[in-house]
Amino acid sequence: AGFFNNYGREQLLQDLHKICPDTLPGTKFRYNSTAYSLLIFILENIYHETFDQLSSTYLKTHLHMEHTRPLLPIKDFSKVLQGYNNNNIPMPYVNLQGYYLGPSMNSTVNDMLIYISAQLSAKDVAIQLSHQQTWGDKTGFALGLSWMINSYDGQRYFHHDGNTKIGFNT
Repeated sequence: AGFFNNYGREQLLQDLHKICPDTLPGTKFRYNSTAYSLLIFILENIYHETFDQLSSTYLKTHLHMEHTRPLLPIKDFSKVLQGYNNNNIPMPYVNLQGYYLGPSMNSTVNDMLIYISAQLSAKDVAIQLSHQQTWGDKTGFALGLSWMINSYDGQRYFHHDGNTKIGFNT
């Protein structure tokens, strides 16, 4: 996890200069979490706040999620549940920061229930926008803004995970 915590704004910009696209945009799906890092970079430049400040404030003011943030304060580490990998081996808690594989969130069960309710009701304009399909098949696999969209028995559903393979995820 040390590498990810040391990967900052300057390294992101240096790496973006090395990219050589090999296909036309919008023609082929490849998952790439660098887009999230670039979005974080842009938002921080526009609002002059860290992603941690921006997202925590937004979640508190728009969804009343008081206990959700990208970075967990050290004083709250004792409240983290023990996570396990697929082989039932305890995994360390990793408090990721910086421009790594994409943003993470630390949350309580109550805040997650608020989040699920907000997603299902889709009353928030930002949530409505995130549910709009931006790429893919209307009856098969598609993408929205940060959501993967699929169909099962004729019903559309949204999903995403954050599997960094350096700890555990939900």
